Amino acid sequence: MICEKCKTEVLENDVFCRKCGTPIKKEKSQKIKKPNAITAKHVLIGIFFPPLGFALWGLYVQENPIQAKNYLLFSGIGVLFYIIGFIAANI
Repeated sequence: MICEKCKTEVLENDVFCRKCGTPIKKEKSQKIKKPNAITAKHVLIGIFFPPLGFALWGLYVQENPIQAKNYLLFSGIGVLFYIIGFIAANI
């Protein structure tokens, strides 16, 4: 961030400019996407690459549990599709 008055660079958590003392206006953060939205990424990775979906579930389970749940759900569906396909091909 940059001070509007003296154009000095300030840190993100500064309230006042360290050089001129001007109050720092915080920029409004951009709109955050819903974390629980199911995206095509979750569906495609989960169904077509279940091992990758399970690995991503393990990575996101602490950081973003809703996104992790989506990976787990679609990976499970992907595994079921592969099992059904395997059984149907061998009948």
